[in-house]
Amino acid sequence: VTLLFSILCVSASAAAAFDISIGTVSGAAGDTVEVPVTVNANAGIWGFQFTVAFNSDALEIVSFTPDASWNGFGFLPIENNPNPATVQATANGFSNFTGTGVMGKLTFKIKDTAAEGDYDVQAAWRPNDCIDADSNEVETNVANGKITVKAETKTTQDPVANPNFNIVIGSATATAGSISIALET
Repeated sequence: VTLLFSILCVSASAAAAFDISIGTVSGAAGDTVEVPVTVNANAGIWGFQFTVAFNSDALEIVSFTPDASWNGFGFLPIENNPNPATVQATANGFSNFTGTGVMGKLTFKIKDTAAEGDYDVQAAWRPNDCIDADSNEVETNVANGKITVKAETKTTQDPVANPNFNIVIGSATATAGSISIALET
């Protein structure tokens, strides 16, 4: 950890870009959702850190789980629901990694009290937050994502599969079969 911080302070000219995008997912209040973090371009990196900010009135960050394709990196855990949270990693060796695709997933818990709507998940980089194996700064670009909280949907059982299925409307009840119900507006 100390090595990463001391190297990230090195000032150098920016190399080619490291582009990531934060995914967009949806869920209902009380759900746990996984937001993918995808690397779209990678000229070669050795170490990085970025922060992830979110609306803590609606969301709690649980963890970041790296994809198996990033097993050459040591990722630090996200603990105690920080906002912003920091995703931080260094390579286990001394050469650049150039992989693309899903880096990992940010796991969020949507609070039970979260209102319906869109909640931004924003990543931010500071100068020297991403470097290559020669300690050169790697230019970083990010496309932010969001979590959409939708109304909870209820599923019902199929009355054919469950003959004890009851429908309750107002004060009338019926069992599976042919039913005529008049609704007044």
